[in-house]
Amino acid sequence: MSDRKESGVAFWATVVVVVVLVAYPLSFGPACWITSRAGRGVEHVPFIFGPVLSCWQTTPILVQKAIRSYALVGSAEGWEWERINGTRWHWVKYRRSDAEWMEWDIRKRNEYHERLLKAAEREEPPAPGPIHLIRDYGLREEPD
Repeated sequence: MSDRKESGVAFWATVVVVVVLVAYPLSFGPACWITSRAGRGVEHVPFIFGPVLSCWQTTPILVQKAIRSYALVGSAEGWEWERINGTRWHWVKYRRSDAEWMEWDIRKRNEYHERLLKAAEREEPPAPGPIHLIRDYGLREEPD
């Protein structure tokens, strides 16, 4: 009789461990969705899901995109994950213009880096890019 009870306890302990290991990462998306819509508890999400966010930054790009998409699919419009100083994650709401500016800025930076790579291949000095213009002269180009 005691063997049967011990095997039952082991079985249920295994079930609990498996459920926790699966349910915890799967609850990341709904936590993002709920906090973005309710506007409450936003500051707790990075702390509670620290291990998920740590995995996010160390996985291949395809997995990173899947995690980001899962966080955003049910979120209110304008919410995004952001890394501050490359270390701390924040779940934040951007105004539409901020998000558009960020997309434009990323696109321009990528274009500039491509020009740098091509110039390095030809061993030419790089031409000033949009980042230099903004930093050195305070100019801001409008998004396309």
